[in-house]
Amino acid sequence: MEEEYRRIEIRRITPTSISNDNLYAVVYMDRDSNSRQTIHFSNANASNPKMEFEVKESNIQNGSVHLVIELRRQGTTCVDRHVGEVRIAIRDLFHNRDKAFFRIRGTTLTTTIQKSRWFGFGRQKQQGGVDIKYDFGRDTFLKNAEAPVQGHMGQILCGVAKLLASISSIVTISKCIDE
Repeated sequence: MEEEYRRIEIRRITPTSISNDNLYAVVYMDRDSNSRQTIHFSNANASNPKMEFEVKESNIQNGSVHLVIELRRQGTTCVDRHVGEVRIAIRDLFHNRDKAFFRIRGTTLTTTIQKSRWFGFGRQKQQGGVDIKYDFGRDTFLKNAEAPVQGHMGQILCGVAKLLASISSIVTISKCIDE
């Protein structure tokens, strides 16, 4: 079964009102944690690579998928400190792209970084902001829908199934050669 997808390109992420010392971000779509990408902000010439994600058109329309930016600070020990997080519905980014009066290759959105006060509980507090420059592909494209894989166990089972399928095809080929 084929479904319509749309490509979103994150061109730049820039933290504002927060120190860049040892700061980095982990960026991903909350429905696809395998697509995690890391950006380091610690020096003035830090690379801020373009990132591309493919999102189902239906998920854009119903608002069920979010762009997640987890900001962390590298610690002097083995533990990195959680600075805050930004979660933006892809639907909001999609609708916001048309509101830009004059845009050259992308739309910029400014949003606040949120951090819970007590280990994920309690009232959210603001920790500075993030500017996100992004753009959506003009057209949708069709892609074969894959069965949803839930959690690490589902990913392991999916990998085992692919491995067994490739072993089966190798055995079939070797039987054909022997005959």
